[in-house]
Amino acid sequence: MNELWQGDIMYGPYLIAFIDDASRLITNAQFFWEQNYTAVQMTLVLFVLCHIVYLPDCDIIFA
Repeated sequence: MNELWQGDIMYGPYLIAFIDDASRLITNAQFFWEQNYTAVQMTLVLFVLCHIVYLPDCDIIFA
């Protein structure tokens, strides 16, 4: 697990998600109004803050 992630973007309000390739676990997903580098970077930064630093209620804090 966590050896390879797949990224995907769904259109509408843009849903940017990263999925673990082996387990298909959604490691992080966020909605954004724009599809750009900053949105992808923010999705990864929020994953690191929520899981490495361990903020159990991270969805509430960054909503």
